[in-house]
Amino acid sequence: MANLFFEPTYLKHIFPALHQAASSVRYILIAEQDDSNFLYFQVISRKLNIVLLRATDGLQAIEAVKTNPAISMVLMNIRIPKVDGYEATAEIRRINPGIPIIAINSSAFPESFYKALQVGCCDYLSKPVYPSEYKEMIQLWCH
Repeated sequence: MANLFFEPTYLKHIFPALHQAASSVRYILIAEQDDSNFLYFQVISRKLNIVLLRATDGLQAIEAVKTNPAISMVLMNIRIPKVDGYEATAEIRRINPGIPIIAINSSAFPESFYKALQVGCCDYLSKPVYPSEYKEMIQLWCH
């Protein structure tokens, strides 16, 4: 049986507007263990027609990218449990070299930024992340 969620070919002919809306949805993975931070990003994401998937640790983030090809971008909190954001980024980069990974960190020190770029992040957001900054990252990296 076809996965109708990701292959809604029958919608194309029956409900063209619904098919177009389903195709314009973007899936972003956020690796974030803090519930309030996740909810903050989720509220902003809904307004941008983005479905935000969540991993609460680095191992879950790696597994999510391995098993879900619909993910178009990763927001990676650097300080997450089990496997930190740097290690998780490096592994995700090996699995999917083309996926944009944006580091999120509460540290504004340049060393954090440079290390994130070295392991494979495309860009960096420093907490607190403002909605306008998040939207800019989406426009820049999420196609």
